[in-house]
Amino acid sequence: MFLLDMLDNMPRLRLSTDHIKFVLWILRELRVDGVPSFKAFRKMQAKSSTLTNIQTHLHWSPIGNVFYQNSVPNLLALDWANPETRPYIEEYPIRSQTVSESYHSRKWTHEIDAELQAPMWAAHHSRKHYFLGEMAALSDGRRVVPLAWFRYCSHGEVC
Repeated sequence: MFLLDMLDNMPRLRLSTDHIKFVLWILRELRVDGVPSFKAFRKMQAKSSTLTNIQTHLHWSPIGNVFYQNSVPNLLALDWANPETRPYIEEYPIRSQTVSESYHSRKWTHEIDAELQAPMWAAHHSRKHYFLGEMAALSDGRRVVPLAWFRYCSHGEVC
């Protein structure tokens, strides 16, 4: 059902209702198990849309073309909630000589305000949260006020 839904929602390949019904008919003729009726397929699409609650916004380009964009915060929330994608998300910028990802860029590590990058660090081992601009105690007893959070390597220790 996922592949059929994906096919039905491809932006450059708009399929009509008759196309979808035809594909469903072919799948049934090939004796594929679990092929839904057209009505059940549309019901599943509506339920999926309601569950994900992704807002789509209408925009106009500078030359007047109309286009739609899915809400970036909604999409990011889905990525954070997905156990398959969550381990690959970099929460903190990486200060590196090599730039191969957006989180390596000088703009992110030096030009954007630290509060906009990562205002908090969660120490998972102690379950404490540390915020930029708030005093924190180091393990040797010294007191510091963190100004930025970053890493030197992917998923490495936060500095």
